[in-house]
Amino acid sequence: MLKFLSIAGLDPSGGAGIIADTRTATILGAYPMAVVTTQTVQNTLGVTKVQPVTSSLLNHQLRSLLGDITPDCIKIGVVGSVENVKVIARVIKDFKLKNIVLDPILSSSSGASFTSTPLFKALKTHLLSLVNVITPNLPEFQALCGFDIKNSHDISQGYKSISSYYNGDIILTGGHFSADTKSTQDSANDYVYHHGNITTIKGKKIDSRNTHGTGCTYSSALACFLAESTLNNTSNSPVPIITAATRAKDYMTQALSNDIPIGNGTPPVIYNPPPLPI
Repeated sequence: MLKFLSIAGLDPSGGAGIIADTRTATILGAYPMAVVTTQTVQNTLGVTKVQPVTSSLLNHQLRSLLGDITPDCIKIGVVGSVENVKVIARVIKDFKLKNIVLDPILSSSSGASFTSTPLFKALKTHLLSLVNVITPNLPEFQALCGFDIKNSHDISQGYKSISSYYNGDIILTGGHFSADTKSTQDSANDYVYHHGNITTIKGKKIDSRNTHGTGCTYSSALACFLAESTLNNTSNSPVPIITAATRAKDYMTQALSNDIPIGNGTPPVIYNPPPLPI
């Protein structure tokens, strides 16, 4: 069985963070594990407090788990502090971890900030070189490349800027694009940058209220699909990241099509498989 590890924050409402990550992995048939980086006070209406765990506790969580079980893939979300970034980076090196997807989260879907300027710099300095894929949305992509994205030419230049300090794959997810950034207003294309080439994963924009935790869900699904392609050699494509990104896009499209009324604010995105017989 494929083993999945989420290193992220705790959202008590279950819409994002480690609960969304492990729910996604479970639905996809993986064995889920989680290490908490940050405690939050939040619900579907928003985030009111963010409290990172200590770097010592994070270090002990990771080393205890990884000393026993080796994950086949890892999703990293909110890390909480500069010290936590350094701990995660050391652990990745010490345990030679692979199939790592980083969701470079700047803020929650409700607008609460998760990343300070020093923390963002630490991610770029200590962690980016150790992960295989990053999955920024448009605001995160603009923060990484340092300028606004208004058209396809800007996207290309943005990739070049980011690749000057990051050698892995980059997936710019399309959920935040506006009409002037894309060719059609009703599309939500993702753009995969791999070894200097850009591949468009086409998708139709879905008018959905269930958008809480979209980045968490997508990056977790991507990690599982990427590891599956690598471990089982199921990909017929010479570029497994393209296959994994296409499958993750399809998964998200199905999940966003569900209208599941949870809470009084922004409901979570949930892939709704057929219920198991009881």
